[in-house]
Amino acid sequence: MRKQVWELVGEAKAQAQTSAESELIEFPVTGQAFLLKPHGVRGYTYWLSSPDFELMLGTSEKFPAVLLQMHSAYMHSMGVDGSLRLVEQLLGHDVFGGPYELMVSRIDLYADVQGWSPELTDLRRFVGF
Repeated sequence: MRKQVWELVGEAKAQAQTSAESELIEFPVTGQAFLLKPHGVRGYTYWLSSPDFELMLGTSEKFPAVLLQMHSAYMHSMGVDGSLRLVEQLLGHDVFGGPYELMVSRIDLYADVQGWSPELTDLRRFVGF
């Protein structure tokens, strides 16, 4: 990871802990803004939150240095390709100082049923194992 990232999140976390409130940070290249929480999450030292996704950063040997969770509303509004493009730009230009490997560790499914009132005859549309 870029040295500047550690400096950016380190300073922001110190301010967030002093004020006990999330601190606004913006990555310089993409302009992506996050609220950095005063505490980490799930073994990660730094927890950055935005309306688009959650970004966790850490140095533990047990976990990857970066964990990113896209919000379903973000993917729904941008499409998979569009939302992944922003993630790749953020990671490639702002976070990492060189090549990185993107791995999917979990896929969550969701359904948009707004305006639909299921009926018994709709049962045949569902498949289970």
